[in-house]
Amino acid sequence: MNTSSKQKAKVAMRGILLWWLIISISGFSLQASASADRVKRQYNFREYTVFDGLPQGQALALAQDKDGYIWTGTYAGLSRYNGHRFDNFSIRDGLPNNTVRSILSGRDGRLVFGTSDGVCFRQHESFQCVPQGARLIAGNVMSLLEANDGSLWIATDGGITHYFPQHSVHYTSSNGLPNTIFRALALDNEQRLWAGSAYGVFRLQRDHFIAIAGEHLANKSVRALLHTEQGMWVGTTSGLFLLRDDQPVALSTLPEALQTGAVLSLFADRTGSIWIGTYSGVYRYHNQQFEQLSPQQGLPAIAVYDIFEDREGNIWMGTDQGVSKYVPGPFVSYTDKQGLGNSFVRAMAVAENGDLWIGTRDGVSVIDVVSENIRDLREALPMKSTRIFAMQAMPDNQMLIGTQENLTLVQNEKVVRHYFMADGLPADYVSAIHRDANGQVWLGTARGLALWHPNRIEAKVSSDFPITAIYALKGDRRGRLWIGTGNIGMLIYDPTSNQWQQLPNIPELGKDTIWSLDVDAEGNFWIGTNGLGLFHVSENFQLLNTITAANNLKNDYVWQVKVDRTGRIWAYTNQGLTRIENERFTYFDGTDGLVDLEGSANAIIEHPNGDMWFGTGKGLNRFTPGYESPISLTPPVLIERVSTSDGALQDNDELSSEVSQLHIQYASPMFRDERDIRFKYRLLGASDAWSMPTDNWQVIYPKLAPGQYEFQVLASDNKDQWSAEPATFRFGVQTPLWQRPPFLLLYGLLALLSVYLLMRWRFQRLQRQQDRLEREIEDRTLQLKASNAELNRLVATDHLTRIYNRRHLMKTLHQEVMRLSRSPASTCLALLLIDADHFKDINDSHGHTVGDEVLIAIAERMSNLARTTDVVARFGGEEFALLLPMTDQQGAVHVAQKLLAAIRDEPFTTSGGVTLKVTVSIGYALLCNSRDNQMGHQADELIKAADTALYRAKRDGRDCARGENVVVTAMTD
Repeated sequence: MNTSSKQKAKVAMRGILLWWLIISISGFSLQASASADRVKRQYNFREYTVFDGLPQGQALALAQDKDGYIWTGTYAGLSRYNGHRFDNFSIRDGLPNNTVRSILSGRDGRLVFGTSDGVCFRQHESFQCVPQGARLIAGNVMSLLEANDGSLWIATDGGITHYFPQHSVHYTSSNGLPNTIFRALALDNEQRLWAGSAYGVFRLQRDHFIAIAGEHLANKSVRALLHTEQGMWVGTTSGLFLLRDDQPVALSTLPEALQTGAVLSLFADRTGSIWIGTYSGVYRYHNQQFEQLSPQQGLPAIAVYDIFEDREGNIWMGTDQGVSKYVPGPFVSYTDKQGLGNSFVRAMAVAENGDLWIGTRDGVSVIDVVSENIRDLREALPMKSTRIFAMQAMPDNQMLIGTQENLTLVQNEKVVRHYFMADGLPADYVSAIHRDANGQVWLGTARGLALWHPNRIEAKVSSDFPITAIYALKGDRRGRLWIGTGNIGMLIYDPTSNQWQQLPNIPELGKDTIWSLDVDAEGNFWIGTNGLGLFHVSENFQLLNTITAANNLKNDYVWQVKVDRTGRIWAYTNQGLTRIENERFTYFDGTDGLVDLEGSANAIIEHPNGDMWFGTGKGLNRFTPGYESPISLTPPVLIERVSTSDGALQDNDELSSEVSQLHIQYASPMFRDERDIRFKYRLLGASDAWSMPTDNWQVIYPKLAPGQYEFQVLASDNKDQWSAEPATFRFGVQTPLWQRPPFLLLYGLLALLSVYLLMRWRFQRLQRQQDRLEREIEDRTLQLKASNAELNRLVATDHLTRIYNRRHLMKTLHQEVMRLSRSPASTCLALLLIDADHFKDINDSHGHTVGDEVLIAIAERMSNLARTTDVVARFGGEEFALLLPMTDQQGAVHVAQKLLAAIRDEPFTTSGGVTLKVTVSIGYALLCNSRDNQMGHQADELIKAADTALYRAKRDGRDCARGENVVVTAMTD
């Protein structure tokens, strides 16, 4: 090895050791910074990795071409993303080397790729490459830059080349460069070339390079350069610098990690923000402030090698784990990582000072909506229960907080008083609070309604409506209170007359759970239900509209509903957030920044500043009006490939009449949310009608008739904007020889006659075969349906009474027990066991036929009394069972008494004219959820308890109902 080679090896070894040390220091700085600073919010990122189709995990370079495709350079070649799939290119496709470190999308639409073995231009779907040699200095191409005249500046680890179409100019140590390793290029306002090397920054002056700020940047390895109005930004392996008038400018807010850590990439977006890629995530510099975006804010990776902005304003980052896309938008999120006591948000209220109080599964947090600082009040507020379900701001800095175990009054962030059942609460579990227009505060509990007074609580409980839970309260303009319950739908309470009623005219809202409700400017109510959709009801109780999954709602389970100050309706379902504005639906999901697709019940509020806040089981979403993307592009649409089994086609090609299948692939390179892209297409010459919108990115046509065709395709985004013009592809299908005039003239009559006879014979034959096959299929289908229906009936039904049998009862009981354990609120499941008194005497005196008729009559009367959600079953012999979901002890007693009366008060008359007075004994037991016990064999325990109660009823003289102690299981919500 000669002396020069030995010196280069030493320099390389020192560089490797220095690089390892810088990375180590950067990583340490990141950990120290992360532990010292609380992350304020989480942003909307999406990650693309090898699992999505990238050829390799490290994305070294990014660019968008004139057609909108996103190109990624990796160590394993190039990748082109169209919004649906990644198409990969390597040396097999014409690249000289698979390592691509730089990509340039030129002003004239050309694409240039810098590889480890030369530069390639993308032209006509192929690569035209310039190898290393006379036109290009040997070495890895590290950076590409386009000058105003269209020439290229190419930085390699062998020097710098100024590339023109017909010749090249090379710059090396003879031009003032201290070495030949260059990684970054930039042009300033005077079109002067700046170059970043392993030993500082240099600027080209005529044909010679001079060192810039050598006393500060000498021996600093430069990885990125960016020129903006502020000056020249220089990213080095040991910090970020801003040069103005060739001298560093002090940045007072520069984070410690950017003072010493490695800067890998620099980019300025259209808003003027500076993006800085490092080994510790990415930083954004805006309004003289630096903000770090790391995994805590949603960035999936740490090392950021390249950054660019696409046409829609999305920021793309090439990382050590693939490609990350940041979608700017109106949603940000907050979780326990940002300081919430718990990520499960149950309730919210706005305090008098504008702070947002947040009730979680584990205490209260307060967020300053301006600074985004979050304070945890768990230690400051010694609550009886930290499971918060409702909050209401009050005058004089007071806050009412409803929990699972009591109501708490707080003033100036100090507990003033706790309220319990002893103070008048119908139940300790307070799930809803509403302050009406008169300043009265109403409480919804697990046992009914109450009116709050500072020194006492006045219960408002109706015996006609046994409420097991109240989830929503809202007053109307007439002073009435609309009450959303967990077991009997919507109730209306008039405080003036103390009258209760169930919502009339709308039976769907009379039995299901109501999760949330709000009132619009016209006084009409929007009601969110548990699986029935969103209802719009006038204050006169008339149904105005029902919105479900069948007519634009994403899902029928509506956990939250809110009418904002502009009149827009917000509905949070199991499948994301829907906004309704002038009958236009806008959908938001995880790609828009939602932390969870499912909202938590009634946890929705509008801040006085206009921001909307949404609670979920995974954190808090914040929507800021005006932050929706101002960039509204008409979706582009491209036809990528048209092919047959013989290969690809070109526009205006003629196809052989023998072609049996035509395959057309198209794309719409829109990336704000690729999943929202829809297409519609048509084939003029075959049909003028457009297809239904579809998310398929291809269409296959079977054999086409001879003629001229034009395929057209349009694309739309999530705002239902369609492409301004369709992408088109024209082609023809040749007429076969036997259809041409000379042939037809010569053989026309014979051919027509032969074809006619043949087609007639074939048609009749096929018609007969089809008719026979359809009859056979119809007969077999009917037989199968009848057999299945009879089998299902026999399996689940008691053959004598035609009600459910014990097997079906046990299956349903286990299902209801599991559902009870997942219920988010305190509720119960009741089981009644009913036994016909002295039934043996009936059989002995009148015979088993009469006894059977008595059993049938008892089953009929039970069925008439049961709700649609209840299960009536024969338990065995003269014993019956009645399963009552979402029923507490009061409800169970009520049903049992009605059943005793229904059987006792009306004698039974048999078909033989025998009149019998029959009574029954009833034993009931309940299964309720609670947070204090573990799950056991609840179904068996429930049956055993009901059976014990039945034995007591028999022992106490029959014709009565007795109950056992409530069986308890763990609440798991």
